[in-house]
Amino acid sequence: MKKLVILFYILGLSMTSIYAQNNFVVPDSTNQIVFNAIGGVGSTKLPQAFLNKFIFPDYINNELKDAASEQLSSTNLFGGELGGNLTALFNFKRKKESKTQFFYGLSLGTQFEGNLNFTKDFFNLVFYGNQPFSGQSLSLNETSFKSISYSYIEGSYGFKRIQKTGNSSIWIDAALLVGHGFSDFEVGSGSIFTEENGDYIDIRLKKSSLERSDSVNTSLNKGLGSKFDIHYARQSSSYTFLCSVENIGGILWNNVTHANLDTTFSFEGIEVGDIFQFSDSVLNQVSSVDSFVETQVANKFKSLPLNISLYYNGQFEKFEFDLFLKHRFLVNYTPFFRAGLYLKSSVFSPGATIAYGGYSGFQAGINGDLYINKLIKLQVGTNNILGAIFPNQSSALDIYTGLKFSF
Repeated sequence: MKKLVILFYILGLSMTSIYAQNNFVVPDSTNQIVFNAIGGVGSTKLPQAFLNKFIFPDYINNELKDAASEQLSSTNLFGGELGGNLTALFNFKRKKESKTQFFYGLSLGTQFEGNLNFTKDFFNLVFYGNQPFSGQSLSLNETSFKSISYSYIEGSYGFKRIQKTGNSSIWIDAALLVGHGFSDFEVGSGSIFTEENGDYIDIRLKKSSLERSDSVNTSLNKGLGSKFDIHYARQSSSYTFLCSVENIGGILWNNVTHANLDTTFSFEGIEVGDIFQFSDSVLNQVSSVDSFVETQVANKFKSLPLNISLYYNGQFEKFEFDLFLKHRFLVNYTPFFRAGLYLKSSVFSPGATIAYGGYSGFQAGINGDLYINKLIKLQVGTNNILGAIFPNQSSALDIYTGLKFSF
């Protein structure tokens, strides 16, 4: 199956990532319109100097490949998300004697995310080819690639309980999803062996599978689905606490191609010096194994990556701080933690953050909020400025922006 071999090429080109939020949507006494957008790349081990070649396509020389390979562990992460959303949140009129305030909202958004768990051997195969490793068996164990792209329209409804000591809010989001595409490649155990004289290559896969959405249909609508989110917030004059469970649901995809990969593929008389430069002999050999792999095409439901997050913001006279903890399920991800400290000002408030986890390691970021007429807040920041300053040592870089209008 041709998709099986060219998958290595696809994985190398498909990564974009983010792993945090900026303007949190929390109900208060005002109506709000909030816009957020964020994007970047990150890895647990690959240096930013290497990742930049995917952001700004450029030649990857041997020196850069060697430096990246030396930093890799036996297993590594690379991936994340890219997206934006526009949210409007409104309060119903409340009777003066009532202690309950109801509110509703509407959101539009789009989301792309991809994540890869890969071995050091996988990296070396992709960027050095198989020739330097003749006579060796390279491990593909636990290699996993997942990606998904979709857009949504979402409605929100909830209530706020007003008390002297603070306000408690509970609300639910319900969304209609339009799926644009997905890929899911899982290797339970696998290896690639090149015969010492280069006469043949064996690819062995066990407990492995490949799924992807319809690649023939050029429409943006390749599946429909739904999801809902649950939020709880507690607010007072000195703090805000927010707990969210998001993306409970999924998409029913049309014409999904599925293949169980538990076999050995042998390719004879093939020379591959660089995995990105396939000769005609490789493609001809690949086409001959299509009949050996049983593929099925059918509609299939796939759950969305589930997000659970906790956020706390503490207020003081001249500064504020926040703590943010997030974990994602059904994807390759490690728990993400971020702490921030911000100076308070009526015009411009700068801040700094430190973080660890997600798809990367240690991160240090900066941001700034600009207030206009006490109604509009503009925000620009990054969760890891180190990627721009020390690209050979840091392994993540992102930028986010937000706009909040209260009225």
